[in-house]
Amino acid sequence: MTESVLSSVLAYTKRPLAIILAIGLAIRLILAPIFTFNIDVAYWVKITEIIGSGFGLYDVTGYYYTPVWGYVVAVFSVLGELLGITDIATVVPEFAPYLSSDYPLLPYVVSPAYAFMMKLPIILADTAVAFMIYSLVKDVTSDNRKAICAFALWYLCPLVIIESSVHGMFDCFSAMVTLATIMIVRKGNYFLAGAAFSVAVLTKFFPVFLIFFLVAYVLKKEGLNLRGTKKVFASVAGAFAALFIIQGPAILRGQFWESLFYLTDRIGISTGTLNSISNLKTLAVLLVVFAIMVAIIVYLNRKGEKGRLDRIAAMDPKVRDRKVVQALVRIGIVLTLLVILYSVYSVITSDFEDILEIFSGVGMKFVMILSIYTLLIEFYLAYRLLYADSLDSRTTYTILFLSSVVIFLWPPLPQYVVVSVPFMVLYCVIVNDKLTKPFLAFASLTTLYECILGNVTALFPISVYWGVIPLDAIMPIVGFLAGSVFGIPVVGFFVSVFAAVAFVSLLALLWHWYKADKEVLF
Repeated sequence: MTESVLSSVLAYTKRPLAIILAIGLAIRLILAPIFTFNIDVAYWVKITEIIGSGFGLYDVTGYYYTPVWGYVVAVFSVLGELLGITDIATVVPEFAPYLSSDYPLLPYVVSPAYAFMMKLPIILADTAVAFMIYSLVKDVTSDNRKAICAFALWYLCPLVIIESSVHGMFDCFSAMVTLATIMIVRKGNYFLAGAAFSVAVLTKFFPVFLIFFLVAYVLKKEGLNLRGTKKVFASVAGAFAALFIIQGPAILRGQFWESLFYLTDRIGISTGTLNSISNLKTLAVLLVVFAIMVAIIVYLNRKGEKGRLDRIAAMDPKVRDRKVVQALVRIGIVLTLLVILYSVYSVITSDFEDILEIFSGVGMKFVMILSIYTLLIEFYLAYRLLYADSLDSRTTYTILFLSSVVIFLWPPLPQYVVVSVPFMVLYCVIVNDKLTKPFLAFASLTTLYECILGNVTALFPISVYWGVIPLDAIMPIVGFLAGSVFGIPVVGFFVSVFAAVAFVSLLALLWHWYKADKEVLF
């Protein structure tokens, strides 16, 4: 299908890449100042105000991510100020009745100029991803037609466009650094690859699930021996070097654990408790983690060129597969029991005010269990790559595709899966274009889910700042969505339905893979 569409484009022009770039960029630049959800970009206002007042990112409440995105917002906030963008947001009194409801609404609306400035680095990042995908496909396949097709699948993908140009969430930035890690590791610069991977994880933590794939890729490429593990060590060193550079200010200020709030909050760990750890102890913890990773590398090759990795490789494949699966099952059972015990302890020792808080706390622990299973599946996928017959394109990009999708085997918010989209595109173009239709269905349905999440709040900027649509015409819809039916929030009902549809489309994508290409794993 992709080949036929591209052939039609080529029939009318000799510069399809330039036309696709122009169309995609025009859509982004037109949407960016016009439509903005009343979430996330409005939080970037807090970062701008925090920095403008002379505070650090974590000196006052308001910024909940690691420093990477904060640094980017700081740079573009200064740039906006130099360009004369002084009006960044307007408080809207009509929002007051809904601020304490289940409807996600902030009391102010960001200005079109500020929204455009904050979306600009994301647009630049997703444009960079398009060219990186083009370069990677052309390098792997030596087929310019396929490379252009891959470029189009990313750059004209409705999910990517709405995330960068309407939602203004920085997952495209995370996707860029994650894809850069894959490209760098292919070139054999393992220290730099480790540094890039560290930046990707510190931007949004989801790429951390790809760690097993990257280790397996390096070992498969360099050898299951001392040489291979030295290359892994180089990657680990690069990752920790980037970690200390990026997190240095937070560590010195005693705010390292607070900078990880986005992660700790979702697994139910108290940031306040962690922040009581002194700067030196925090540094010591990080160094201990680094030492443990180095010790594992040394242990695997403690007998030199004939280390444990070699002995494992020499085992009968069927026996080895059975032992690996058994070990993963045992680990999964033990860790699940530990999380359940931790959950029970948390419920008993916490002062919950109502049943909803209890369910919320238990829900966070359930996410921990799902994360454990995800890591175990990721390990198995990496194991299959490590002991595959060869590191050919089909095997590599199939397992990379699966590894990226498995991250979201729980219903994710639509912006999260953007980090997986480059690897979906690479699989469709390099390995099996029959998955292009299921991919487009997934992207379209997830975009619809995102539109339901943002709903009429996307119209607030053109209403408040430009008066294109009277605010009085929008607020009744807000009132309807903020209401409830039989105790269930109306907006929550719509979000749940469309989230379920989007999640089913993601599972359908995996099902189509299983029918078409399961031989890689089974």
